[in-house]
Amino acid sequence: MIDKELEISPQLYRQLSNLLESGKVVDDFFELDLSEIQTISIKAGKLQFNPPVKVKIKYMGISLNTTISEITNKRKGIEVNIDNSPIDLKVVPNG
Repeated sequence: MIDKELEISPQLYRQLSNLLESGKVVDDFFELDLSEIQTISIKAGKLQFNPPVKVKIKYMGISLNTTISEITNKRKGIEVNIDNSPIDLKVVPNG
């Protein structure tokens, strides 16, 4: 077996390490809490969480709390379906 190191930025490493230790990803502007998730299913380009991921977003003194039940891989980007929100998030490559 050959071991190979994958180098990533120190910030990304800290976030990944925190996720594995606590079930949370915390940034200055957001927090994802996966610690209570019991089931993650992946099928046909869709990632589903049960119960949903807790999300806290802090921006300009405003704090929003919501959940995310699924993330879907679409042809033109990855769609994050924010529960009970008229706004969803699309992730696309930079450039």
